[in-house]
Parts: sequence; structure tokens; C-alpha cells
Amino acid sequence: MRKRYFSLAVAGVLAFLSAGCINRQLANDMPQPPSIDGYQLADAGLGGQLYDDWPRVVHTRLSEQNPLYPRRGEFHVTNTYRCKSCHGWDFSGNQWSAGDGGEAHRVRGRSQVRELPPGQLYQTIARGPAGHAFGDYLTRQEVWALVRFIREELIDPSKVIAADGRVAGDAAKGRALYEQRCADCHGSDGRGIDLRRKDGVQGVGWRVAGNPVVALHRVRWGRSSKMHYTGRMRGGKPSGRADLQLSDQQILDILAYCSELPKR
Repeated sequence: MRKRYFSLAVAGVLAFLSAGCINRQLANDMPQPPSIDGYQLADAGLGGQLYDDWPRVVHTRLSEQNPLYPRRGEFHVTNTYRCKSCHGWDFSGNQWSAGDGGEAHRVRGRSQVRELPPGQLYQTIARGPAGHAFGDYLTRQEVWALVRFIREELIDPSKVIAADGRVAGDAAKGRALYEQRCADCHGSDGRGIDLRRKDGVQGVGWRVAGNPVVALHRVRWGRSSKMHYTGRMRGGKPSGRADLQLSDQQILDILAYCSELPKR
């Protein structure tokens, strides 16, 4: 009788352990719902602004130069932490830099980085080596926004901006769009806002002629404080995609027209 009870007990334990393994395997195989600040709910528009100048967006001041920055003593300390400073305005790092302001980026470019799985890219951004552990400054939501922007919203500038800076857009269509969406602030000649505040008024014509890749990025995603994403924009530049509901081709058309405007 004791042997029978012992056998039944052993069988029960084995069945319990077996069921636990099966349930654990099923749990591992089941797709997990995204977290509230995860990849699927991330705001790529916020990611575009963070890529441009995350210290400005999150109101962070940095006192020491980024140890990973490839050059020394040429930029303001904060600029050495901006994504664009190492990876390039054109997102290609050391691969392509036409129209990119002449900066000598020396890091991996777009083709390698954007193919990383979302979780791996998140860890690379948030928990990298000293100088790249941006999770110390950004919330999880903000890091996921960067991940989604990099994976889904990059434009290969070499396909829309020629080596001489010409933009692949229709200037005639761009003029109509500019007059409807842009002229109220930037003026009919593009000089309503001084973008440099040095050596006379330098408006959108100057920006597009001098650095069309920067112009493309900032017209697409704007540039403002974090308040922009709470519906209370404060002194920022609106996003052509999010605020003005423009397509990328329409933005290229506007840039093509702006390249014809006065440079000063």
C-alpha cells in the first residue's frame, strides 16, 4: 500500500512539473502585448526631434564632453551628445555626408543600425557604454521614440538630394504649399524668421542652400521643447509631418521652392 501511495505521489509530482514546463513554454511562445511606452506606441515624431537635439527637448545641461565623440574641442559640450553629431544629419554616419555641413562623422551608419531588432536598438541607445547610456537622461518612452524613428522614418538623402544640394521636388507645387502653410511665419521671401541671427537676416533660402539635409529633417519634424507634444507648443518650430499634415514629397516640393528664395 505504501509503495502504491509513493508511486502515485511521484507520478503527481512529475505531472505537475511537466505541466509547469509546458505552460512555461506556451508563455514564452505567446506574443507579449507592448508596454505603454513600448515600440508599437512610440511617437516617431518625438524621436525625430530627440535625434536632432535631445538635450534641448528634455531640458538637460551637460558639463563634460562626450568621451565617444570622435573629435575634440570643436563643438559645444552639449553638441557632442546629440545623435546627429556622430551619426550625421543624413543618418549615414561615415558613409555619406553630401549637404551635411562638412562634419566628419566616424560611426556606423544607417544600413547597419536600422536593421537591429527594436529591443536590441533600445538597449544600444539606453544602456550603451559611457557617453551612450542615454537611458540616464531619457525616459523609456523617449528612448522608444528614438528607436521607432530610426527604424521607420529615415529617408536616404542621397535619393532625394543631389551631391550639389539640389532637392528632388517640384518647385511650382512647393510655391503653392509654401504660400499656404509657411509664408505667414517665414514671409513671402523666406526671410520672416532669422535662422542664424548673424551677418544679416538668413532665412529658409539660406538654410536650404547651405544645408538641405538639415532643412529636410527640421521641416519634417520641427524643433521645439517637450511641451510641443502635450499640445502646448511653446516657441518651437512646427513639424511638417505632425502639425501641417504634409507628405514627404510635399515637403521636398517646398524645399525645392525655398532653394529659389533669397539667401540673405
